[in-house]
Amino acid sequence: MLCLVSKQFLDLISNSPAMKNHRVLPLLQISPSKDQEDPERTKRLIHQLHQHRAKLQQCCAIKVTRLSKFRWIDPDRSAWTICDEVNHLLTYCMQSWGLYGVEELDMSSAAQDGSPDDSLLFAFTRILPNLREIDLSNTDTFSATLEKVIKACSRLEKITWHNIPESSEMEIDGFDLRHATNLKEMYMDGAEFYCPINFDFHYDLDATIFLFPKCGSNKLERVSIRNATYGNGVYERIAVSQKARCGGSAAT
Repeated sequence: MLCLVSKQFLDLISNSPAMKNHRVLPLLQISPSKDQEDPERTKRLIHQLHQHRAKLQQCCAIKVTRLSKFRWIDPDRSAWTICDEVNHLLTYCMQSWGLYGVEELDMSSAAQDGSPDDSLLFAFTRILPNLREIDLSNTDTFSATLEKVIKACSRLEKITWHNIPESSEMEIDGFDLRHATNLKEMYMDGAEFYCPINFDFHYDLDATIFLFPKCGSNKLERVSIRNATYGNGVYERIAVSQKARCGGSAAT
């Protein structure tokens, strides 16, 4: 209501740093309509986003609930064929546009309840060029998919991915983060990192362990990996030391 009073109030509410944590942001919440599997659900959603793209430009955040229900399922086609189909659909009906106001994407789950095929996340990489924050907590998204998100959304500053399962193959050397040049915050509590067999932890003269040496960002300010472990399927999982430092940066 104050935005309607004067341009001064509008500028203050929209741009003042003091208002950062007090704004009500337009949120688009996406939920599946039925419980049963529906291989056409993701495809319909993509068409609906395209159809209502003008109205959705005011959205600042997107939240997806029950992500496991958004699957491009067909037992007679491979995962690569599915990705090709998603890519073809996006190229056909979504080229030259995007949801430019969206800076936050929440695809987290309350608990791990099934495996998505990443088709929806793959689609979002094509239409959210200004994405700055993403939350994948409690999902078993592949780390290779996160790498595609990072490459497509170059402004990404914050990644939250609590409880990463071993099946995601998120590498503890930060290889999947090598393109994340603007990354400032990373929260991966309870992660089960994958450790390449030929990877050696980096130590400084004070015997401090350095993690994620291949991460492409030198801007890291906050990193949390509480109760994280690492392993490679050969030996038992090992707890990550809380004295570890990330990539030689100031983040701990």
